Amino acid sequence: MSFFVLKHVTKTYSIEKRSFNALNDVSLSFANKGLVSIVGKSGSGKSTLLNVLMGLEKPTNGEVYYKNQNITKISKSSFSKLHLFEISMIYQHYNIFDELTPLENVILPLLIRGINPKRAEDMALKLFRKFSLGYLLKQNTEVLSGGEKQRIAILRGLITNPKVILADEPVGALDSTNATMVMDMFKEISKEKLVIMVSHHKKLVEQYSDRIISIEDGKIIGDEIINEYKGYDSDNTLKASYSNLWTKLFIKKNLKANLKKNIFSLVVNVFGFLVIMLSFGFSNGSKESEREALRNNLACERATITKKITYKVENSPLSFIKQTRPSRDEVNEIVKPNFHAEVSYNYSYLFSDYPEITYNSTRIDSAEFMPIYSLCDSFTLPKVLKYGALPTKESIEQIVVNEEFAKSIDPNINKVIDKVIIFSGQSEISYATGDNDNPVIKDTYSYSYRGKIVGIVKEFNFLNTPKVYYSYLSLERELKNTLMDNLSRYKNERFTFYDYVNNVKDDESVSGYSYNLFLKSVDDLDKLYLLIQENKENESALEISSSTYEIYTTYSSFIDTFSIALFAFMVIAFFGVNFIIGMISLSSFIERKKESAILTSLGAKDKSISSIFLLENYIVIGASLVLSFLIIFPAQLGLNAIFSNVFMLDNLIKVPIRSFLGIPYLFIPLLIIISLLVSTLFILIPLTIYKNKSIVEELRDE
Repeated sequence: MSFFVLKHVTKTYSIEKRSFNALNDVSLSFANKGLVSIVGKSGSGKSTLLNVLMGLEKPTNGEVYYKNQNITKISKSSFSKLHLFEISMIYQHYNIFDELTPLENVILPLLIRGINPKRAEDMALKLFRKFSLGYLLKQNTEVLSGGEKQRIAILRGLITNPKVILADEPVGALDSTNATMVMDMFKEISKEKLVIMVSHHKKLVEQYSDRIISIEDGKIIGDEIINEYKGYDSDNTLKASYSNLWTKLFIKKNLKANLKKNIFSLVVNVFGFLVIMLSFGFSNGSKESEREALRNNLACERATITKKITYKVENSPLSFIKQTRPSRDEVNEIVKPNFHAEVSYNYSYLFSDYPEITYNSTRIDSAEFMPIYSLCDSFTLPKVLKYGALPTKESIEQIVVNEEFAKSIDPNINKVIDKVIIFSGQSEISYATGDNDNPVIKDTYSYSYRGKIVGIVKEFNFLNTPKVYYSYLSLERELKNTLMDNLSRYKNERFTFYDYVNNVKDDESVSGYSYNLFLKSVDDLDKLYLLIQENKENESALEISSSTYEIYTTYSSFIDTFSIALFAFMVIAFFGVNFIIGMISLSSFIERKKESAILTSLGAKDKSISSIFLLENYIVIGASLVLSFLIIFPAQLGLNAIFSNVFMLDNLIKVPIRSFLGIPYLFIPLLIIISLLVSTLFILIPLTIYKNKSIVEELRDE
């Protein structure tokens, strides 16, 4: 059996719904050496015949055998082995890589085979010397002449010691001197190997060929044997070992060639990683920060306890709720087991939460007066005090304000210390005597205090309003010392406003329908909020209210909603970034599709070629991660400083570097693994789709 055989090969193309046969029932056989020339007019089918022999195109009908192996049905892996060990292709326009040196171009097939680079260089140097081409070793490939490039391509085709060399118009672009040199090389090579050449150069074909095959309209019309060879190499075992070390030649080249794209990809990657890390940092730090922020509020020390009694309307689905002050026993039942706290009367009926406030004769509206049990012994005040000093004594005329209130007086808030505001108001109490002659006794609690601002606090300002904090103990002392003149005369005994609030019925408005609960320890805050939540869920008759709890629930809901939106944005950003990276890699591949096709024809595997683009991307991802980690820590510090200064939120962003999902140092490797997997997916899918295009089409000159 012959060395290389075509059996009834037909190759049909369809163009614009029309079909034609580029090859029509071609049957040929070749010996294992000699120089065979295929001649014919343009469009006669010469190149198609060569491509079918090469295995780059599969015949529509018929079969091609190489050493008893049907190469029309071989796998991609076998195709790579065939071209890496048995068959080499030399192209009309050389298809060498200008960015590589002449030596690198020649040893490339050996490197793909996994040959040690030093051994590969020694083999190449011998080949350069054999054909007297050593002078090319120090040349720049890009500036070589056409003849020199063609000889480099021939050396590359010979370096693997193939059994067959297929050459497509190898001298078509050369002058006569260079063409003769190349043909001399082919003639020398053909003494030991099969050289099949397509050429228009009639004179050289006649001068050098051992066999001339003429083709016209896809049919063999002539087959002239000048020197007959009948030898046949029966070895059909293809042993292969592969290496990917050669890809670093192209990765380095691509990184340089794609510098602008890689910088853009780097920026996009850094943006994506920062979004991911800040998102996880926000999710990780927001709850802890939110919990801590609510302790940075003087109002957290106070809550109120009221009782709500529900009355059903008979024969109706309706009901109404009556609010009343609970008994001390009811209050103590829930307070004593849970808190270190003071339970006190609520004087809001007498001393309004919104008194009339003036500063320099100018009225200040919408400021809330908030009692703190003791400004001299507050567990929160020392932590949140920004300007001024702690009160020196329990006095209704020594007050502390928050920044929102201070700004309403002077935008330069540090100038507000020691300023005096006047707060005043009055409340009338009517006492029913049951005496027909004097049925109602009325007393008016009228007050006007000069409050000196001794301190300004910076609080968590989510939904915060202007507040003035005063000492509850000092107000209580004032009420204990303020007589209800009319009632005292009527009862003929000393009766103060404090006494009245103490003894009034629980369902009267003077009672405030509630007690004040003043915490004495920051450790009780979590228990307070938990108790408020449980009472709400259980629809308890005793209702505990806290302004900071309302802020807490509103802010927590906002944080949860924002976290969901941020997570969605993070996912979109992450996949968007990887899509952009995939498109950048695809564009780089498209720009170098011919290079990929050349590498395929040299025997490189698809996965090795794809790894060039993957590894280039991995390098960019690695650099992006390093840059992101260099940026994220100062960015985290800067953002936290801003949030702390503006919102009183400490460590709002806390990137979980040290611990993630309870596992130490999981975050960084997990981020790297997921990034590499997703980016690989986004790169390989378009590359795989695009690589399904014909290698012949990609090799075709522009």
